[in-house]
Amino acid sequence: MSVINYGTATATGLSITQASSLPATVSYQRWDGISSLIGSVNTPVDMVAGTTAHFLLTINATSAFDSSSMTFNVSCTNGQQLQQAQLTH
Repeated sequence: MSVINYGTATATGLSITQASSLPATVSYQRWDGISSLIGSVNTPVDMVAGTTAHFLLTINATSAFDSSSMTFNVSCTNGQQLQQAQLTH
């Protein structure tokens, strides 16, 4: 997943959670967009204004469910509005 900070301020404490109610756990980790993971799993990150951050999402089903769309919340502790640019599944 790629997230873009179109704002004029740093987005602080960015985290990703599942917005849907599917029986699954979701974890995220920042990725450099090429080959390396950055930081630790489920660690909120800060994004400077005008930048894009890439994340690897790990989704583990906790029980069986029918095919369904999974949606995500991308939020920041300072309320900065961010856009989910891409979700590849």
